[in-house]
This record gives sequence, C-alpha cells and structure tokens, in this order.
Amino acid sequence: MSRPRSHAFLCFLFLPLLLAGCGGFKGVVTPTLSSITPSTVAAGSAGFTLTATGTNYVSGTKILWDGTVLPTTVTSSTQLTASITAAQIATAGTITIRAMKPDTTTSGALQLTITGSGPGGGGSFSLTGISPQPVAAGSPSFTLTATGLGFVTGATINLNGTAIATTFD
Repeated sequence: MSRPRSHAFLCFLFLPLLLAGCGGFKGVVTPTLSSITPSTVAAGSAGFTLTATGTNYVSGTKILWDGTVLPTTVTSSTQLTASITAAQIATAGTITIRAMKPDTTTSGALQLTITGSGPGGGGSFSLTGISPQPVAAGSPSFTLTATGLGFVTGATINLNGTAIATTFD
C-alpha cells in the first residue's frame, strides 16, 4: 500500500522550513572589503603594513595582492594586516586587493595605486646640475656628481649611451 500523495507533498513543502529553523540552509557569508590603508604609495618607497577593513573576517582569512596570497594577520572580524616589501612597490602601477576566507570566498576588489616616485608622485625627475663641468677629453678618472629632484635608488646615469654605476647621498 502506498502513501497518499498529499503527505509526500507536505513533507517536501515543510522540510526546508524545518531545516531553516534548525540552522540549516545557511548561506555562504562572503567577506567584504570597504577600505585599504594606504590606498596610494610611491614607487621605490620603503615597505609598509597594509591594513584591510571590511566584514566577516575569520581566522585564516588572507589578503590577496593581485591574486597572490599574502601572509596575513587577522586582527579582528573587521580588520586584516599584511607586510608589503619595498620590492613589491618598486614600480608604478595598480594592484588589485581582495580578502579571501579559508573556504576561498573572496571579497570585492579595491585598488592600491603605486605612483611614480618623482616630485608630486608623477614619476618624473629633475636634473638641476652636474659637476665637474667641463671635463677635457682624455682627463683622468673623476667622480661625476648629478644633483636634482626625484632620483630613486637603482637609477643610473647614461654617459654616451652607457650606464655607469651610481651611489646616492
């Protein structure tokens, strides 16, 4: 003997309500990302601590740097921090920052801007002088001093198309 169809229909209808009342059918809680600090840095500057603020952070939540997982500290359910090295901000560009929970759900993205390192962050530099000046052809070796604004570590001076070693004071 089979059950009447009405009982099967009622079970199908009320089972989801019963499970929802018992804590079942919980949706996935995704992390949010509302701000990052800093949001702009100069290329060639020193490393820093990136702070991500949002919601739904749990133990094991990570900061993604252009999709790469960073070693991250969860300071609270609303704040994450990660150390950024000088090498990661050596060149100008835009970095996509996200938060990712251990279950791999990710937040929306925010952009970190790495500006040029020249005056005003524009990536330009200004050469205001060189010495000694003039130097006669065939002279013995000498130290060329270039003065100006916006020079960065690792920059070179080109003399007749050849890069020469530099130091910075």
